[in-house]
Amino acid sequence: MTKIIRITIYLILLFYTVVSADTNDWQKAIANIRDKVVLIEYYEQIISSESIVEKSRIKRQLSGLLVNESGLIITSSSIFKASLEFTSAASIFSRAQKPTNIRVKFQDKDYQPADFIGKDDDKKLAFIKLKEKPEILPIHFSDKPDLNLGSMALVIQHLNKRYDYEIMVNERLINAIITKPTKKYLCENTSMSLCRFGLVLNIKGKAVGIMRSSTNMNFSPIEFSDVPSASPAEIIPYSTFKELIANPPVYKEKETARKKWLGIYMQPFTRDMAEYYNKTELEGVLINTILKDSPAQKAGLMSGDIVTSINDIKISAEQINDLKVFRKLIRGQKVARVTFKIFRNGKYMEIEVNLGETPISQFLADEVSNSTFGLSVKELTQDIILAKQLDLDTDGVWVSKVERAGWADVAGLRIGDLILKINDQTINDLEDVKINFNLIEKEKPGYFSLFIKRQTETRFLFIKTNFED
Repeated sequence: MTKIIRITIYLILLFYTVVSADTNDWQKAIANIRDKVVLIEYYEQIISSESIVEKSRIKRQLSGLLVNESGLIITSSSIFKASLEFTSAASIFSRAQKPTNIRVKFQDKDYQPADFIGKDDDKKLAFIKLKEKPEILPIHFSDKPDLNLGSMALVIQHLNKRYDYEIMVNERLINAIITKPTKKYLCENTSMSLCRFGLVLNIKGKAVGIMRSSTNMNFSPIEFSDVPSASPAEIIPYSTFKELIANPPVYKEKETARKKWLGIYMQPFTRDMAEYYNKTELEGVLINTILKDSPAQKAGLMSGDIVTSINDIKISAEQINDLKVFRKLIRGQKVARVTFKIFRNGKYMEIEVNLGETPISQFLADEVSNSTFGLSVKELTQDIILAKQLDLDTDGVWVSKVERAGWADVAGLRIGDLILKINDQTINDLEDVKINFNLIEKEKPGYFSLFIKRQTETRFLFIKTNFED
């Protein structure tokens, strides 16, 4: 009995000795590394389909890690949310905005300015850089994570504003190991941290990776939520982002130059069609529609023409997927002037075509806003006409924003409505809108009317005004 008691006491002492050793090792590791886990503050532009004047910004905070001597800091890609490009008229037609006024705070130090460098949306990581070289040395990561199924890891993050963004340390159990397409470790994601991003230490106290949210939607508000997530968090080993630190992605504004454009609808020219024409050797692309005012129409191409070559490059399309080759050939032309060889009315002929630029899209289209009336309108672009299945020669403008509880909203105007007339004056373009808006503001009537088209129906809307004297 005495022997059993001695063994029990020995095991208890051994347990506390191991725990004490691990605790001391981790405390030392945390003390050496916590000043390299930084707080990032930046401003994000508020983009809303209900905001007419887009000047509002919101301050955001994220955790970041100093990763090299020059001041490079790695953080979550949610600092620059993914662009949302929807086809629905009720969506927000705007591109994401770069973060502005970025500042970085080290432990017990003042904020320092930084610039946005770039991001990798696949790995959900982004990089910023201090404008001045830091005095603090960067994190040294280990290439060997030493993480196994069931082993413990330590995650260092920031708490949220309620706790003044203090450093928080959590033990996490490795629940699963994913090997493809890239290796990552899954653990529970239940703490109320500032964001789903943090530094990961192994049981030896070595920095071995980062923790991030497992969601693919890096524009989701969960990045800044106090509510614990039921989805697992991902621990990404250093090997996965090592190359990004050595060569961080550099953000570039999208090119404004547009690809070449012909302006047709087409379909494959099948073997059955070739037999119908009694030309079994004939191959190409069949033009079935010519868009109004397009380069194809100006060059004299016609519906029913079969394009057999472009600049002596033979064209063949037997299936829908084959049309991609034709489309790529058009868009990739370096010069505007090209020679089409076509088959028309039993004869081959050549036609010179001056390719144009792809029509401007809804994202780049001009917009007219009126905060008094509470609405914004945009010009009708080719992609909107096609998405709404409108006639190709449709005139008018479309409603891109409606301010909640504004005059237009109260009257029943919706995003996506086409405005055809204002006070019985036909609206062809944005200039007509400006003229009519200015006239209404000058005369200050009690009401003004909009004649709109919504889906397949037309109707009048009467907007009640409330001009101040």
